[in-house]
Amino acid sequence: MITVYDISDRSNPKHIQSFQQSGHVIDTRMTGGYVYLVTNDYVDADNRCVPYVGTTGNFKKMPIGDICVFPHPNQPSYIVVSSIDVKSGKKLKSQSRAILGASEQIYCNTENLYVASTSFQGTSGHMVTQLLKIQLNKGKLKITATGKVRGYVNDQFSMDERDGYFRIATTSDRNGKDVNNLYVLDEKLKKVGEVTGFARNEHIEAVRYIGTRAYVITYEQTDPLFIIDLTDPKDPKMEGSVKISGFSTLLVPSGKDELLGIGFATEENEFGEATDGVKLALFDISNPAKPKVKDAKAFKGYDSEAQYNHHALLEGLTDGGWAIPYTCWNEEYDDETGDLISEEYYGGVIAFKTKNGKIKLTKNYKVKDEGVRRCIRIGDYIYALDENDAFHSFLLK
Repeated sequence: MITVYDISDRSNPKHIQSFQQSGHVIDTRMTGGYVYLVTNDYVDADNRCVPYVGTTGNFKKMPIGDICVFPHPNQPSYIVVSSIDVKSGKKLKSQSRAILGASEQIYCNTENLYVASTSFQGTSGHMVTQLLKIQLNKGKLKITATGKVRGYVNDQFSMDERDGYFRIATTSDRNGKDVNNLYVLDEKLKKVGEVTGFARNEHIEAVRYIGTRAYVITYEQTDPLFIIDLTDPKDPKMEGSVKISGFSTLLVPSGKDELLGIGFATEENEFGEATDGVKLALFDISNPAKPKVKDAKAFKGYDSEAQYNHHALLEGLTDGGWAIPYTCWNEEYDDETGDLISEEYYGGVIAFKTKNGKIKLTKNYKVKDEGVRRCIRIGDYIYALDENDAFHSFLLK
């Protein structure tokens, strides 16, 4: 459900209207005064065979003319996409389309919305990502193309559109081993260029597109950053790579020639390599053929939602830095007996910035006995939301 309120009088918000859509939420986007809601709705849910949409008091079966099907649907579920005009006043305007076939990820810009659905196809049962392109025109939804590429996508950052070309990075299987690919598709979602089979026996953990280049992090035991030149969409080329221990799951531009990686620190133990804390890495991408690691910092025992959800990263601090929430469980054992000596559980917020090629820790705000899930900035303060939905405030300066 999407609910719209009139907040012109902020002391007395008024409910305008609500829009309902069957299924569970995959994702939402807002652009040009429209909210785009994408859900996955199972065919047999509540003894229904088609999705339901509508405003309050008018929740009803979708017209059959608004429903279509993927060429090779892999699950009996619908992708339901609706556009809701949230600026139209007391009467919400909406349009919906449903496509039979499962969905995991979406990518959206101001012109198009792409839906990615992974399935197993062929006699070998290899994994394929099916793509659906929906044109957005002032809330009007028009399905304009379908396509497919080999492999599966890691997240929404694996997809991007530039100058009419759709770029998508995937991990696929080759002779029982993971390999990675980057495909370039035209406006009809037909493949025009590709770089395939790189980082054998590793899988994609993070992707970032900046201009005509793609930056791809893969992982098995080290964290390679690959740079792919997409200047010519029909002839993409691998430019360079660099390795670092651990792996990044989120890549963030930091200045003109730097890229910040946020992810996991790793360490060797008796069972092999294991994750152990939060790791920040600063990459020098000024020379794409020879990227370098400028600096890295690890926070042993820390866990942060920013490692797997980009919404947890707080950007735009007064000094141009960032902040992430965290939770930490510290245990100390006797080296001889193995007995637990002490334990400590706490959370907080790490504030940091990059300067002169270094990652500088600005402050570590701590909350005793509580893990912290999210943080926001208001004025000179950072407000931290803990696991029990209580707020804590810290002076930023």
